[in-house]
Amino acid sequence: MMKKIILFAAIGCLAMTTGLAQNALYSWDKGNLTWDCFKKVDTTIGEEHSYLEFLLDMEEHMYYEFASVAVDYIACAYMDTTLSWVSKKHCTQQELKYNQVLFNIVELCRRRMQEDFDTTGTVNLDYYMRLASHEVDRYCRDTRYGADTAAIRQWDITVRNRMDSIAPLVVAKHEKPHPVVTNPFLPRAWEKGPLTWKNFTVVGEGFGEEHSYLEYYLDIENRTHDVNGINWGVKTAVALMDKNLSWVDRNHLTDQELRYNQVLFNLAELYRRYLQVDIDTGGKGNTRYYMQLLSDEADNYCRSTRYGADTAAVEWWGNEVRQLMDSITPYMVEKHASALILPEFKTSYFFGTDFGGGAKIFCGDMHNLFAPSGGFYWDFEGGYRRHTFILGMYIGGGKCKPDTLYTVNKNNELYNSDDISTIDLHIDYGFTVLDSRKLRITPFVGYGMQGVFFSETGDGPSGGPTEGCWRAGVDVKYHLSSELSATKSTLEQYFASVDAKVFVSRDRFNSIVGSPKGYTINMSLGFSLLYKEGKAKQKIEK
Repeated sequence: MMKKIILFAAIGCLAMTTGLAQNALYSWDKGNLTWDCFKKVDTTIGEEHSYLEFLLDMEEHMYYEFASVAVDYIACAYMDTTLSWVSKKHCTQQELKYNQVLFNIVELCRRRMQEDFDTTGTVNLDYYMRLASHEVDRYCRDTRYGADTAAIRQWDITVRNRMDSIAPLVVAKHEKPHPVVTNPFLPRAWEKGPLTWKNFTVVGEGFGEEHSYLEYYLDIENRTHDVNGINWGVKTAVALMDKNLSWVDRNHLTDQELRYNQVLFNLAELYRRYLQVDIDTGGKGNTRYYMQLLSDEADNYCRSTRYGADTAAVEWWGNEVRQLMDSITPYMVEKHASALILPEFKTSYFFGTDFGGGAKIFCGDMHNLFAPSGGFYWDFEGGYRRHTFILGMYIGGGKCKPDTLYTVNKNNELYNSDDISTIDLHIDYGFTVLDSRKLRITPFVGYGMQGVFFSETGDGPSGGPTEGCWRAGVDVKYHLSSELSATKSTLEQYFASVDAKVFVSRDRFNSIVGSPKGYTINMSLGFSLLYKEGKAKQKIEK
């Protein structure tokens, strides 16, 4: 019979316990059990005529000390009367005695837990959970679930003697109480190399024949693997141990005991490889199924080696497991590099942004009016396959070449200026003529609104002309980094690039005296971030 132990950290457990009705929990220190603590039912389960559900807990106890509030952490043993039951036909003194001794075993574990906490300031909660579960199961089997009266009597004497030998210090006797430390999941992968005792929690004693314990898991992670510069998404099976739940008796830190655990971990790796082969050959990758197979095989290994005591058996298992591991070569996507399709896109789209510094050189009639303008630009671009659409802006500033440049407003009033600022808003269409792993070249044409604004030397309002203009040029991106990720059908690419643009725009400013005509040569240099996605041109076969 598997007795369930729910072991809580102090605060978390306190919240859970208060959620139960107060009369549902019966603490060990309230006295001997009676049948009033059990629900009466009509049936039994196999050899079991009764069942006692128990809990271990760490609780906060407040008390006053020197006019201030202090806290003790006290270990408690409970039975849950709502889940404990007895067959109406078996409400006998022997059956009650059987359950009382069982509850005494829980109390013994509680005292050990309290003693550990009071002397070290911490408690390995998972260790005591397994310790209590192991002792209760052994008691139930030895007494044939209460049928063997002599065995019950012998267990009763042994447990009471052990209980009397433990006198917990209790936190109140310390100058300063210690917090309860919980143990989070701390994984350690098989692929990290051979085990060491640093991967285990050292405890005071083992369970019967067990001097150590390895907590293992199988899991599936979504990883990427580099193949010919492509990061291929792969469902990867992993074998893990939990370093916080794995423990070793401090008196058995031997090479033989470590070798016993390494073979057990190798067994987990063997079933991880079985799971990976299942995934790579189109299976569902049922982790629960392979975990059950692993658990059955691990139990067989532990029993047949007498939990590591039989050196020859451990060595035999080690050789067998190694041979099986070497015979399995999981397909994994990276093992099929020659069959993979290189990154060519079909019906792909992309989007990104460009930003950096720019310069504007005035030509034609405007060459004698304006000095070159410097500023910065910011563009947004997106597109489909080779077609590109760009929406952007440029903001800059410069000088007038003459001492005074006259502009005219709506009322034909003249203003003069020495400084100018330029603002361009534009939309472009481009067609990519070269798109390689390192270079992207896109000629483009577009239309924009170009404004030249003047700062006044007089008292009049500032302002200036805004003109529409056609533009044409070329955009060149040199990829500093290109990361490509792929699945069987989808390709995703990320670019970080140096971006350079050169284009010419036609300009005419009717608001400037003399209506000068001309054109500007625009140059910019900056950075580009681009994301690209599409479908593989061919189906990628395994």
